[in-house]
Order: sequence, then C-alpha cells, then structure tokens
Amino acid sequence: MAILAILAVVIAAAYFYSLYHVPPALDFNALSLTGMDGKQVELAKLKGKKLFINFFDTSDDSCLQRIPLIEKAQAAMGKDNSVFLCISDEPVARLDSLRQKIGSNLLFLHSTKKLSDLKILNLPTTYILDPKGEMIYKKAGPSDWSSKETLGELNGAE
Repeated sequence: MAILAILAVVIAAAYFYSLYHVPPALDFNALSLTGMDGKQVELAKLKGKKLFINFFDTSDDSCLQRIPLIEKAQAAMGKDNSVFLCISDEPVARLDSLRQKIGSNLLFLHSTKKLSDLKILNLPTTYILDPKGEMIYKKAGPSDWSSKETLGELNGAE
C-alpha cells in the first residue's frame, strides 16, 4: 500500500512539473525566428523596448482565447515602449491564416526550433524582457492579460 501511495505522489509530481514547468532561462537572442513574410527576425534588434513574448499553439483553445487579452494588454501598455510577440513552431502559413482570420494586430513569429526542444513544455508560456533584454517575468499557463491586476504586474515588471 505504501508503494502505491509513493507511486501516486511521484506521478502527480511529474504531471504538475510538466504542466507548470517554465525553463529557468532562454537565450532569447539565439532564437531562430521568422516573420509571416519569411524574413529572419532578431530579438536583439528590439532592445530598448520591453518585450512581451507569448509562446502558443494554434490548436489549443486556451492559447487562442488569450490572444484578444494580449491585444488588450498591448493597447493598455502602448506600442511605444513595448513589443508584443506571439511565437509558435507551427508552419508560417497556419500562423498567418490564424492571424488574418482573427484580425490580430500582434506580431506573430515562427520559431524554426520546436518549442519542446527549447524546453517549453506548457503552452501558453509567457516571458517579459526588460529594455536591456533581460528576463524579468515568466509564467506557464493561461492568464487574463487584460485584468487590472495583471496589467499592474506587467507595468511594474521593470
């Protein structure tokens, strides 16, 4: 009986680890990203602005429900000092089709590396980089990016 209890705890721990695991750090400048036009995008060229980076999957309803909330956060924070990115490893055609279908004004990017190879195991996963390019926020799982509380947290992440 004790062995079954230990096994249940180990399985539960593994489940929650995979569900909420966020990599401790990513080398954001080493990401290989392309825009919907197929051109290479370098995050290093965006230094000087706060970057909101959301890794997502087009087939995950939880991810798709967050896009309008991210757009609201972008509107509230302004485009002058912040750049909002939605990144997926799915084909560019699928990403561009989704962007057009929902009429999003967010910057959608394609990762040429599989997100799982980057150790991003839970989607959506969100990072915020400060204007110097240093990670100041990370979260695995869905959030209401348009809530007053979250917007305050995002604005305070300096």
